[in-house]
Amino acid sequence: MTRKHAFLLIIVIVVAVLYSGYTSAYRAVVHAQTDVLPFDSPLPTPIPPEAEMALHFVAAQHGIPQDRLAFGSQETLTFPLLGRSYTYVTVHYDAPDGFQLFAVLVDPAAKTVEPDFNAVRAAEEAAYRARYGKLNASNYGGRWVYLPYAAHNADGRTTGFTLRNVSGAHLSGYAHYYDPDGTLRIAYPFTPASAQAMGRHQSGDGLPNGWVGSILLEASGPILAILREDAPGRSAGYNALVLAP
Repeated sequence: MTRKHAFLLIIVIVVAVLYSGYTSAYRAVVHAQTDVLPFDSPLPTPIPPEAEMALHFVAAQHGIPQDRLAFGSQETLTFPLLGRSYTYVTVHYDAPDGFQLFAVLVDPAAKTVEPDFNAVRAAEEAAYRARYGKLNASNYGGRWVYLPYAAHNADGRTTGFTLRNVSGAHLSGYAHYYDPDGTLRIAYPFTPASAQAMGRHQSGDGLPNGWVGSILLEASGPILAILREDAPGRSAGYNALVLAP
């Protein structure tokens, strides 16, 4: 055997040894990977304490095993007129005869369950009607109503007012027009029926061009009034001032 042949033989032996070591290591890695246990997913996120109370309540009230119930969702509901705030929780039950949904109100402060959601909602609606359902406009009107600014063609500005009888009966009164120095210029009578509205525009009240003053509305019962000002390219308005009930 020549030196060349011997050298080639050594190279073949080295390559064979290296290849054998690589395949053995690869099999060991593959075997180790296949022996790894499946990865455990994270634990379920704990449900809020209000939801836990709702689940327990539904299970007790309806005789359903709690582990058969599922937490659906929750949100905060506020009943301002009752001065109370609840956590509104929904609970799901996949019953044999069909899906069921339960809604529960939980008081997070008192840590109690309100069993009758409809009763709480009805109480809030009743409180709303008691406070806002019996508004009487006569409580906001008056027998003396003042319009501190009125005008007729003053730099292109002219006003007009509308009054309404909120007394609940027929009434009578006067619209007193005053100059800036407090002098009474003119007065117009009015006699609106109950709930009737009427108005006057200062362009038709016999006032001189450029007049600026004020108007006092005097009535035998409560009235309300507003005034509108028209000027070139714009309009504005304001509520009258109630001077006497």
